[in-house]
Amino acid sequence: MASPDQVLEARSLGEHFIWKQGEGLPLEDGSPLGPRDTLFDAQVDEQIAKSLIAQKLLVKFCRDLTQYIDRSSFVDPGIKKRKNIVEKVNVRGKKIHQVNDVSRATVKFSHLEELYAAEAWIRQRPEYKAMQRFKGKASKNRYTQSTEDGSYRDIKFFICFDIPRSVNPWIVELQLNLQQALEHKSIGHGIYEITRLGDALPDYAAIPVPPTKMMRIARKLRPCYVALRRTGIDPNLLKWFRDFIYQNFEDCMGHIDDAKPDAYVPTQGAVVVPEDRTLLDLVSQAIYKYSFSVSKSAYAYKNGGMVPVIAANELKA
Repeated sequence: MASPDQVLEARSLGEHFIWKQGEGLPLEDGSPLGPRDTLFDAQVDEQIAKSLIAQKLLVKFCRDLTQYIDRSSFVDPGIKKRKNIVEKVNVRGKKIHQVNDVSRATVKFSHLEELYAAEAWIRQRPEYKAMQRFKGKASKNRYTQSTEDGSYRDIKFFICFDIPRSVNPWIVELQLNLQQALEHKSIGHGIYEITRLGDALPDYAAIPVPPTKMMRIARKLRPCYVALRRTGIDPNLLKWFRDFIYQNFEDCMGHIDDAKPDAYVPTQGAVVVPEDRTLLDLVSQAIYKYSFSVSKSAYAYKNGGMVPVIAANELKA
């Protein structure tokens, strides 16, 4: 079953479009919500204005949860940036009303028992029970999967809050996870950045990686490769992964250690062919299988900690 959809209220107003009830509310840059030339732009404004309000309510919700569960903590990343909302629609094939994670947060736990206690607490909350009015699935527990499948896991909830000026509740995303799983997620996020570009494409299609994404992905692939060397992964798959990085991101690798690496934008992107998509899935699985087979912290594997461990030219060795 699909995830629930937001109810968007932006409509035509003569020659322009606007969420009329929200006119004047602040957007992410502090400017007031006002008329727009296209319905899509007005809907993005509505997403942002409502999510800025909902994020404050979500933070309070997370504080209540972490007070209930000892030793838990939460991460407030702020709302999703405008460019990422637009990318999710234009590049990843989502409809604007399907983007229900503009307001989001993650709560972290040390032990699985705490994770499940938090899940039970949320299911009793009115913010979760109110999701019954929406079509779609309001929660997903990836921890019910076998640890042998090697896939990423979390417990994800959609909950909703009443927003001033709106007759419809606003949906937000809340993820629950173990600290260790989140640390290993950071290792494999470069692969995720590639594969999610193909969300709207069939499995047999190649994934185009635009030049604007190349540097961001390259910065994440290098520590991923280093971590993989320590997992006992099949040497042939490890060699393929090194070659894949070298063949597709060689130009970017020479700029990873720049003072401002993201300032560099290559002239060309990359194309990930279907065979490479399959092998990237195997690499991702190896990362997550490893994360559930060891108990030590993965802090040393984080992006910032890997720069002195591996040199850019080590991929060429």
